[in-house]
Amino acid sequence: MEIGAVNWSSSVHINVEERSYACREGDPLAIAMLAPPWISIPPPAYGGIEQVVDLLTTEFIRRGHAVTLFAAAESRSTADVTTLLDRQHPDEIQMALYEADHTARAFDDIDGAAAAGHPYDIVHDHSGFTAFAFAGRLATPLVHTLHGPFTRETSAFYARNAGKASVLALSEYQRSQAPPQLDVVAVVHNPIIVDDFPFRADKDDYLLFIGRMNDEKGPGASSSRARWSRTSTALASNTSVRSVKRSASSTPVPRRCSCRFAGRSRSAS
Repeated sequence: MEIGAVNWSSSVHINVEERSYACREGDPLAIAMLAPPWISIPPPAYGGIEQVVDLLTTEFIRRGHAVTLFAAAESRSTADVTTLLDRQHPDEIQMALYEADHTARAFDDIDGAAAAGHPYDIVHDHSGFTAFAFAGRLATPLVHTLHGPFTRETSAFYARNAGKASVLALSEYQRSQAPPQLDVVAVVHNPIIVDDFPFRADKDDYLLFIGRMNDEKGPGASSSRARWSRTSTALASNTSVRSVKRSASSTPVPRRCSCRFAGRSRSAS
């Protein structure tokens, strides 16, 4: 099943400081795919970025590219898999200690491959801010997918570090919000396998929220929308009931909204 993926063609030209790399359509590439250190690939339950990385990696290989996947412990893929930390860290998402350690070890492996005469053509980063901030120390060009919104803080970060790597946006709107210093080389929407989401005209009368229980994901906003549309809300997450209750203290749910916690999501799709 073909899915949407990065179309490395003559229209995509990565130019990072003095490093320049242009890909011609049909050229096989050696790609270092850098996933986050938090959750294995494919994700056993919720894991949005991990699901995207899994689909992209599979499609790159189908198109004839050689991919090494740097990922969390217990990851599986048709790519060559390198796990860098001794365990997954699903409860420490965005903790700098693990992200920095994961990225540093990946960069050491990427440098080692170049020193051994087997350099990667490109690093495709999905891991977070650390890889982007230190991309300038790599001889290999790095392209970074933007997996979060631009805020005042993140816009300032990307503007300060803009010369170190190129980026891929997830939507035209996201690209329009990027600081002008940032080299957004393309818009690549998150891929899905359409057949995994069959259309059903006769739907049940509830709104399903699937995601981590924090303010950024917006479970409270989902509940509010359900209230206005006079439907109930089912909440599914990779978190425990206690985490849901703790989240509710910072993400209020409307008092008259009919909400229930459906349990932990069993599949990322």
